[in-house]
Amino acid sequence: IHQSLPQIGVSYADVIYEVLEEGGITRLMALFQDYESVPEIGSIRSARDYYIDISDAHNAIYVHCGGSTYAKDTIAQRNTQDIDGMFMGYFYRSAERLKTMAYEHTLMISGRGLKTNIDKKGYSTKVSTQPLVFGKDDVEIQGDSASYIEIPFSLALDTTPYALSTFEYNADTKQYYKGHYSSKHIDGCNDEQLKFKNILAIECNQNIIPGDEYGCIQVHFTGKGTGYYATDGKIKPIVWEKKTRTSTYTLYEADGTTPLVLNPGKSYIAIVPTGTQITAQ
Repeated sequence: IHQSLPQIGVSYADVIYEVLEEGGITRLMALFQDYESVPEIGSIRSARDYYIDISDAHNAIYVHCGGSTYAKDTIAQRNTQDIDGMFMGYFYRSAERLKTMAYEHTLMISGRGLKTNIDKKGYSTKVSTQPLVFGKDDVEIQGDSASYIEIPFSLALDTTPYALSTFEYNADTKQYYKGHYSSKHIDGCNDEQLKFKNILAIECNQNIIPGDEYGCIQVHFTGKGTGYYATDGKIKPIVWEKKTRTSTYTLYEADGTTPLVLNPGKSYIAIVPTGTQITAQ
């Protein structure tokens, strides 16, 4: 959210997910293959159970600091490979961020510190089936023009969204450059704007948990649904399928049977409520 910007280390991520949480704000979950080389990552925030579902889909190690009751229960029930900044070493508070930000926006860790914690836990870093399938070469897709894309995030689809992610395509670099809050989305680690080869939007039902005192939400990312895939200035509809909360998921072409093969490169994935009006032009 606004108060936590800039985020640190996100430009090093291979895949970034953006999903709603309580209050209508969004959080990012960044996946790193070469995490050890990242100078600094943060700010690290608390867990949500549906982010654990996404992490499990990648067979990843989930890094967080505390979490909602639902997230804590999920970690305990699944015996999730997680690293919690409330209990593990090598996490630290950024002195610079503490000057201007609330305490919760200041927890950081280095890639080397992360590796040390993973080694201490004895976690496996071998991965099994992954949800995203990448081709070896850049292939032009058939679709509508998408030199500019807007993805709003709001449970109440008829109101102005709190968060709006925008993407401008650069034909020279063949990358989408991300914006948010009417400005460029910058990594405070190196002052680089986030850019992606692939933009994906996955639509699924989302709602506030009835009676939850904090307004925590449920993200029903199971079953089958639709979405969009944009690359190289074009966008087309896709289909997703995820059998259980703990399983990986599969992306298909619009026919629902042909596996979707992504162009090689960094990828951004928005998981938005069903019915979200995604704009491309």
